[in-house]
Amino acid sequence: MNQELIAVVDENDQFIENQPRNKVHQLGLRHRAVHILLFNNDQQLFLQKRSLSKDINAGLWDTSAAGHVDAGESYD
Repeated sequence: MNQELIAVVDENDQFIENQPRNKVHQLGLRHRAVHILLFNNDQQLFLQKRSLSKDINAGLWDTSAAGHVDAGESYD
């Protein structure tokens, strides 16, 4: 299986190394991610319920959209 690589970073967001996604989550390594908060005109926040097949926080409510910053990508 082709495993997604994620940049592991220190507390100052400085790159340390790339690691497979599952290892990053299993070991609780610090990594880059983005979260999007979507509000309607009444300032209500739209949330999503995570899939039951997710490896962490399965079935829980989450931000409107989120994802990892993959190895070699920037926040932009």
